Amino acid sequence: MRLHRFIIKDPELLHQWREVLRLRAGEQVVLADGAGTEVRAEIKTLAKDHAELEPLGELTTKPESGRQVTLYCAVLKSDHFELVAQKATEIGVTAIQPIITIRTVKTSLRLGRLEKIIKKAAEQSSRTTLPQISEPMSFEEAISEASKHEQNYFLDPATEQNFKTIKAHDVAIWIGPEGGWTAEELAKSKEFAKAVSISPFVLRAETAAIVASYLTLHAWLYFYFLKTVAGVYVKIELIRDGIWKEYAKFK
Repeated sequence: MRLHRFIIKDPELLHQWREVLRLRAGEQVVLADGAGTEVRAEIKTLAKDHAELEPLGELTTKPESGRQVTLYCAVLKSDHFELVAQKATEIGVTAIQPIITIRTVKTSLRLGRLEKIIKKAAEQSSRTTLPQISEPMSFEEAISEASKHEQNYFLDPATEQNFKTIKAHDVAIWIGPEGGWTAEELAKSKEFAKAVSISPFVLRAETAAIVASYLTLHAWLYFYFLKTVAGVYVKIELIRDGIWKEYAKFK
């Protein structure tokens, strides 16, 4: 039976293989299509302008979180939004939607550069799917699509409400700009979202986006375990480490 081979001509990828990773013919690589499929392949030829590979078989990939999380984050100054896109990808968010709020200073993004950052972050974290990222939209436009999510969480450091156990499958989290939400935006958010705080301190916008993404996707299983399985032994450990008060917020 004839073996099928395929050619790669991506200059950036070829440079990484040849000059950074120092790969050679005969070595194996894992290729992902960004939609959840991974294939192991052997390099047959690695030239400056192309690589010829022979697929060896599809791999069984680790399932990602069963929760779909969309991050609505205000466009941030400098390269701070790039940091958010990178870390949110590593954490496992499903989609990243930049929004323009009243206090947003920077209103444009280099979408092509962000897509490259997301791709590299997925490779680094061995993630097989790529989060979708879209062009920035206004706060009003974003609100109009909020109803498609089962639950919306609006981060507001002024509220005393903390995250509780999330049961929804499709969740959206909303992060404001460096100057925070306006009173008008906070009032509108009450129509479609629940205001929550993730820290007793005022976090930078990019920090809040990263921490909230992680908590929404992963931390609840951890706290559920602490509450239902570990019992008194975990409580003793937390008291000893001085963080029992933080755990108690989630009970």
